[in-house]
Amino acid sequence: MKDAKDWYLVRRLYQKGMKIKEIARELGMSKNTVKKLINSEEPPKYTRAITSTKIDCYKDKIGEMHLEEGLKGTEILKELNKLGYEGGIGPIYRYINTLKNEVNNSIPEEGIEDVLKIKLLHGNVIEVYDVDSNVIKMLKVDTNLEHLTMLEEEDYA
Repeated sequence: MKDAKDWYLVRRLYQKGMKIKEIARELGMSKNTVKKLINSEEPPKYTRAITSTKIDCYKDKIGEMHLEEGLKGTEILKELNKLGYEGGIGPIYRYINTLKNEVNNSIPEEGIEDVLKIKLLHGNVIEVYDVDSNVIKMLKVDTNLEHLTMLEEEDYA
């Protein structure tokens, strides 16, 4: 399969007056390929055929087991084997990575970037500010800093 560079080069040489046979010889491709590249309006694009995999009918179950139940790949494989899955662990790990990427890409950026400042008030109370220095929430911090609990339910923005 020829790429966009070949398409551009063939068309440019042809526009300069070079014959199809000369272009083919110069670039080491067949005359038919040169003709196709000259006649196509757009550069060639590679499109991969979508094929089915052994895990296609198990994808919902894999998502449920990984995202909701927190199971790891090997644990998921054991459970799927009980359901009749006969494939290996590689496709399961690839699909889990796809799920992780989808989850990471679905986190709204505004939710992360809008809260930029945290100010410690007295004791274990903090104020959370947005980018314009408006107070969004007041939070009470647990003494071991593992949990944040709301001091007031009301938004301040």
